[in-house]
Amino acid sequence: MKLALYMNFHIETIYESLQKCAELDALISLFQIAKNNNYVKPHIVKERKIAIKCGRHPLLEQTHTFIPNDTYSESTSNLLKIIMGPSSCGKSTYVQQVALIIFLAHIGSYVPANQAVIGLVSQIYSKFFICESSSLESSSFLQDIRQTSIAINCLNRNAFIIIDEFGKGTSEI
Repeated sequence: MKLALYMNFHIETIYESLQKCAELDALISLFQIAKNNNYVKPHIVKERKIAIKCGRHPLLEQTHTFIPNDTYSESTSNLLKIIMGPSSCGKSTYVQQVALIIFLAHIGSYVPANQAVIGLVSQIYSKFFICESSSLESSSFLQDIRQTSIAINCLNRNAFIIIDEFGKGTSEI
């Protein structure tokens, strides 16, 4: 009973301490992964630019078949990129990899690449394939349209958006 009263009285301090412990745990985890997997410190620049040399997917790089990829995009070239290829060739993995590297750079982490120059982004939006659900009371195509519309309506000059598998749930006529 005394313990419950003590905890109730000091709940805010306990909660704040647990939050700091969780934050420290996350930072230590990022450090260990970066050290053990040869991550590099990204260069953050103000320009609209992404230059990644031998980028790797942080969750998949340990597989025997993973091949590092380069990525280059800047405001002097077309910023819209369309990735095309046959099924199961790694398109989704590639766009996820780029988004994760950008995210890791923006939270102050080292990144899975040999070199990375990342321009500041204000937001990261992603729309990946979703499974149809009767509880949503709409088709997967309508869900694709809604998600993409939300992202596009929130875009600004420094936003980063990835759309993957758009319209996959539709069939040919």
